[in-house]
Amino acid sequence: MNLEQVIQETIEKKLQEGIIEKAIGESIEKAVNAVFENMCGYGGEIRKTIKEKVESVMIPYLENHDYSEYILKLDTVLSDVLTRVTSDNRKILTNFATLMPVAKLENVSVEDIFEKWKEYVADHLERDNLEVCFDDEYSYYPVEVTCRLEDDTIRNWSSFKYKKIVMECEAQKDLNVTLELSRFGNKENWNVRGIGEVTYQSLRLLNSFEVFVLSLQQAYTPIEIEDEYQEIEGEVDPKLEPECTVE
Repeated sequence: MNLEQVIQETIEKKLQEGIIEKAIGESIEKAVNAVFENMCGYGGEIRKTIKEKVESVMIPYLENHDYSEYILKLDTVLSDVLTRVTSDNRKILTNFATLMPVAKLENVSVEDIFEKWKEYVADHLERDNLEVCFDDEYSYYPVEVTCRLEDDTIRNWSSFKYKKIVMECEAQKDLNVTLELSRFGNKENWNVRGIGEVTYQSLRLLNSFEVFVLSLQQAYTPIEIEDEYQEIEGEVDPKLEPECTVE
């Protein structure tokens, strides 16, 4: 048998074994796998659909879950520790204890948040920004404060909806606060988005209102909004008393 016959017999044998069918099948399998990898990969429609369905179930469940059962013992331990720590660390632990409420609030209104901020403003107004009242009592005049709701449409492509609570003190602008809220889809209530990342070291720097806001976020406390474009005006009586001067 010469070389030509050997080649012909080999080709004939492989064809009879189904090499062409096998090659076609493998190629089709690779093509199908590549299509599904693209569809399930980052930006793919299947991945996007699965993500949306999972979020629609998991996020509402996590937001409404009561976490208070996990922190009952922690609150007791912190109360004991607070009596024995140094003054340098006391504020850190006090703020941390505030973030771990035993009883979860059912809901909080925009008015409740505004009142809490007004308490903070009253404690932190500076004398240079106040006007003395010489009428019945020697005191400072109240300062005007406002609160309003605004839509946040920067991320209008998202499944989440966003709003802002803007609280302003005309007499002292460094006390102004903007609080971000969000809700998933068409849920009735909103949730606080927080004030950024909080670390062990940053707990020492948080003021009383920031700790309050963070506690709302940690507990997933629903924020009730009755009027989508609510505006509130009010006054704050400064805690400071005028300094007496002798001429």
